[in-house]
Amino acid sequence: MDRFVRSKDHLKSIKTHLQSSDFDTILPLAAEIKDWAAEMPDYFPEGSNQKPSAATAEIWVNFDGFKQAAKVHYDAADRLISAATSKDLDATIDAFSATAATCKSCHQTFRLD
Repeated sequence: MDRFVRSKDHLKSIKTHLQSSDFDTILPLAAEIKDWAAEMPDYFPEGSNQKPSAATAEIWVNFDGFKQAAKVHYDAADRLISAATSKDLDATIDAFSATAATCKSCHQTFRLD
């Protein structure tokens, strides 16, 4: 759960740094989001939905779908890194929006409200 909070905080920071086109600060934040996306499925072994977890049982019913959602998040974060590396503000903003959208999409299916 701490890593989800950390990713959310990184997204907030990235949004702030986009206002000043601070690509050098965005890059390590986006890299950590990407790394977490790669590891995320490993943190959900069968039966790990006990309190205080906010995970729905759908993760284990449709674990392939959960892994695919994590992959989509990984790919979006990778595009964010590429855009920030190129220092193209419009592309970085678009990639940031896509990365944030992957969080919301996954939460709709795999997270309790």
